[in-house]
Order: sequence, then C-alpha cells, then structure tokens
Amino acid sequence: MADPQGRIDRHKIGAALLYAIIKNKPFIINFYKKESTPPAVLMVDELFGIGCALSIVYTFVLNEANKKGTSELVEIYKDGFSYPDCESGDYKTILAKSIYISKTSGIFDFFLISNILFLIEKYTYIYKKPK
Repeated sequence: MADPQGRIDRHKIGAALLYAIIKNKPFIINFYKKESTPPAVLMVDELFGIGCALSIVYTFVLNEANKKGTSELVEIYKDGFSYPDCESGDYKTILAKSIYISKTSGIFDFFLISNILFLIEKYTYIYKKPK
C-alpha cells in the first residue's frame, strides 16, 4: 500500500474501506416487502461505500495538491469528481450495481475497485484540465 518514498496508495485505501462497508452491511432496510424493494435501497451499502471510497481519494488528492502548492489541482478537483456519460444511467449507480452483483456472486476484486477509483481520479483530471 505504500511505496519506498513513503507515499500511500489512496486508491487501495478507498477500495479497502468500500470492501469493509459492503462486507459489514451497515444499513438494514426492512420496511419494504422483498418484491417491491427499489433497486437503490438494495444497493444502499454499495452507494455509501462508493461515496466513502471517493471521499478518501478526494481528501488525499487535495492534501497532496496543497502540500505541493499546486493551485491547478485544487481548481480541477474543487467541485469533486467527473464521471463518463453512460447511456444506461448514472455512472455511480452503474458502478454500485456492478459491486452489488459481485457481492451477491461472492466475487469482489479488490484491485479492480482500486483501479476504478484511480481511473475516476484520472478521468476527472483529464476532463477538467485547462487546455
């Protein structure tokens, strides 16, 4: 999780937090009948976990930018992350569905989630970087 220069891999920390949240299922929703439960309610742990994981990455990015005195990075990330356009819905919801399906299948790829967090960070940088 850290390289010899003392840097911490923020994406792996975010993925670890996301995994801990979906593994422990902090939200228990029991006021819906099983047949009528909206999909967002079923994925509440995943949506919360994604938000927490992205918050970890965001905090590390802004901290690094402030340490380096890079106002360009602060400007790029000041409004949060940007996500690719998707034809079938909101990017974070699609990601939550993927994680939910992985969880229910018993397959969770920690490094894949870490890489997705990295790609979201880099997508934002490329998308918002002044030309």
